[in-house]
Amino acid sequence: MPPPIAPEPTEIPIPQSDGSAFSGTWVGRYTGIYTHGFSICGETIPIDGSITATLIQTGTLVTGTVTLGGSDVLELTQDQYGNCNISGRADETTPISANALGNALASPAGLPVAFTLTKISDNGAEGRTKDAYLDATLFLGRLR
Repeated sequence: MPPPIAPEPTEIPIPQSDGSAFSGTWVGRYTGIYTHGFSICGETIPIDGSITATLIQTGTLVTGTVTLGGSDVLELTQDQYGNCNISGRADETTPISANALGNALASPAGLPVAFTLTKISDNGAEGRTKDAYLDATLFLGRLR
């Protein structure tokens, strides 16, 4: 009886990019400074929370929405020692329209919300969002 013949190795398919560097759902965290108009706790307070960005890239145009969990501060409290806490928060969803160039995207100047994002790996990115109240750094990973 002849020896068994080993099957030829089968190539494992490697996912190919669809050419849309920023398309997809991105999730992560933000951390920043919130400027408020409350009569306690000074003018600013540190803030952080979750972030979800759903983006669609067509050519160099990137559109979608970004939701910052708990970024809309509704109420602050101050304890007897002067320590301030955010005691009421709501999520805030903002529409995004930005231009991509390579691994970076940025919203056009002059919009009420500035948004930038730079890919640091195929499925990782960091960036910044800034409006009249919030200036935050973003760290995101893309869901597959």
